[in-house]
Amino acid sequence: MTMNKMLQENARDGKKGKRARVLLADDHPAVAKELCALLQTEFDVIATVGDGEALLAAAHALAPDVIVTDIAMPALDGIAAASEILRRNPAARIVFVTIHDEAEMVKKSLAIARMKN
Repeated sequence: MTMNKMLQENARDGKKGKRARVLLADDHPAVAKELCALLQTEFDVIATVGDGEALLAAAHALAPDVIVTDIAMPALDGIAAASEILRRNPAARIVFVTIHDEAEMVKKSLAIARMKN
């Protein structure tokens, strides 16, 4: 499922007329700014954070509809943060974003997705 389709479906799930609330996590400010600009055309970006620890805190405090996170971030990477978020809230919706093409990162990301099912 594409990120846009997931976000649109989430916006329809019991939230008629409301835009999905998105929490964005990326440790590169320029990338975060560009992603935010792209997402804001269709969704409400409620916060942007720069590392996994901040992602955990923001996810707990803000209860976003969807989390869009970079995989590789300092302190706590996006994969570890997603794992913890899903442990706390199995209904959380998370989209991974990365520039890395390492097979191991893809495998770890998919393993997190299987946790949810």
